[in-house]
Amino acid sequence: MWSYLFYFIRLEETRSNDYTALDLYIGNMMEKENYDFFPTNRALCLQDDNDEVDTKLEMLQLKVDKLLTRQEEMEIAQLRQQKHDKNVESEISQRSLFCETEVYHEILLEMVALKTNMKKKREEWKREMQAKTNQMFNFAS
Repeated sequence: MWSYLFYFIRLEETRSNDYTALDLYIGNMMEKENYDFFPTNRALCLQDDNDEVDTKLEMLQLKVDKLLTRQEEMEIAQLRQQKHDKNVESEISQRSLFCETEVYHEILLEMVALKTNMKKKREEWKREMQAKTNQMFNFAS
């Protein structure tokens, strides 16, 4: 409360040209005798602990929703990749009739490398999601 009093005195002593944006806003409200900015019955020490718990729960719910959305996106991307892989395999099998054995072999090796890389990335993502989920549930406890 005393801080507000000193702030009001400082506003009175400061030229309006030297006001910051906040000073200007508060000064205009005081001129209109509108004191809605003053925290009447809104002090932090008067808030319930339930507000803090509710806030934490809301934050946790947002994080869970975000994780679920990301997981869905990753599953969709995985399905697209599988469809793409099938299309590529189908195209390769059709072209294999016309390709030389050596070229065909190199393409297959590249596909195997890509699939291996995708599996590694998928496993890394699963571990990250598991770790984040564990962190969130530990936070909520």
